Amino acid sequence: MKAKNAVLNGDYKGKFVGCDNGGSKAFIILGFRKGYDLTKENVASYELLNSEQVKANGAVKTAVGAALFGLAGAMAASAKVTGIYQVAVEFNDGKRSLIECDEKIYKALVTGMF
Repeated sequence: MKAKNAVLNGDYKGKFVGCDNGGSKAFIILGFRKGYDLTKENVASYELLNSEQVKANGAVKTAVGAALFGLAGAMAASAKVTGIYQVAVEFNDGKRSLIECDEKIYKALVTGMF
């Protein structure tokens, strides 16, 4: 399972969410070369509603990895874990969004709040 990296509900619904290459700033993609930064200058508050550590097909993937590549395959297959975060964001202008993002974008959002 993979994070949608998008605004699920509220203002900006359907827009995608990204972060810069350095992972220090998250933003909502509004259009070509247009974004709305998720930083303390624009965000009044945010709340982590849900986070999941999702193993991609967990035991099945580990068993297949073990059958094909032995112990090293089992370890590699079971190590594939991805974080999915749902975050409620309230902006300084009163708008609100529910965002689903991966770990990289969530960390950039938190970094941008300091």
